[in-house]
Amino acid sequence: MHDNDLEALLSHLPRLIYLNIGDTGWEDLMERSDLTLRALAIITTSCPMIQSMSISLDASKNMSHAMEYHPTLLDRIDVQKSYIKDTEAVAQFLARLPASSALKLEYSDMMNDYKEQWKEVEVGLALLQDARDRGGMSMQVVGA
Repeated sequence: MHDNDLEALLSHLPRLIYLNIGDTGWEDLMERSDLTLRALAIITTSCPMIQSMSISLDASKNMSHAMEYHPTLLDRIDVQKSYIKDTEAVAQFLARLPASSALKLEYSDMMNDYKEQWKEVEVGLALLQDARDRGGMSMQVVGA
């Protein structure tokens, strides 16, 4: 599934509150997702009632995607074993997602080559959210 496929699907599911796409078990360990960070913006725009998502994606692409602010109930993202390169840019991207409160980031600890990078994103995201909540920061993401 690609970002555009997800966008077409979600256009029919505006009341979706939970989404699970991606890693379903051992057979998916070696495959990289075709979904990018743009998929997260699509989900929050298409599904304003979304509260939680579990999604496998390639977090090395589409970091500069423009996002309009649409209030959501989002409070949790599980990125499973998603591929990642630039942890700082990904943390900045996630901090710009419209969430109901501090966004909780989860990732798989098992058989995950990228868990250390996601741990860095988790720390960076918490710092960015804290700065945003204090009103002392505006963020701009530069494309990879």
